[in-house]
Amino acid sequence: MIKGKQRELYQMVLDELYDIEENQAIDQHDDRELIESFDLLGEDWFKTLEDSIKTPRLCIYAVMHDPTLLRYIPEEFKTYSFCLFCVCGNWRALKYVSKANLCDAIIMEAIQQSSFAIQMIPKKYRTVKLYNTIAKLDPHAIKYMPKDELVEAVYESAICTDPGVLFHTPNKQRTVKWKFLADSAHFLYQEEEMVE
Repeated sequence: MIKGKQRELYQMVLDELYDIEENQAIDQHDDRELIESFDLLGEDWFKTLEDSIKTPRLCIYAVMHDPTLLRYIPEEFKTYSFCLFCVCGNWRALKYVSKANLCDAIIMEAIQQSSFAIQMIPKKYRTVKLYNTIAKLDPHAIKYMPKDELVEAVYESAICTDPGVLFHTPNKQRTVKWKFLADSAHFLYQEEEMVE
């Protein structure tokens, strides 16, 4: 069901979709029948439903059940809030966020849920700054990052956060500095454990 940040976005998404609904003059009776059909027939029925029949309420109902159904939502309903709502529910929805709404905030939401989301990020959004942020959040995420796009600073950020990451770095690139960073970070962790 709805959790944390997704709950905050829920009302915003409803307001946006109701505005669209008012412009389209959708009959609420039809809306209830569509939602009942979704409950009876499930996600496969929704996937095959024509976009012209999908209503804003049905779409929000569908993505509450499975955020990756964003793939089957008409483009006109894919607002920034709607896309963020879906990604908050499941990072895999990142794959279906419309290009117009894809931004650092939505990408970071997906990354915070799972490092695997790195693989879905379009190349134009893959920056050293993004990789650095990801390396600090989840140092082991560097194993999912394209090696040809990583720079020394990203490896160093990851190694300083978790010395075990050194083993995910290519042997040829391991420098004395990296080994020193890993040893220093490991030593600091041991000192902290002793103090506690």
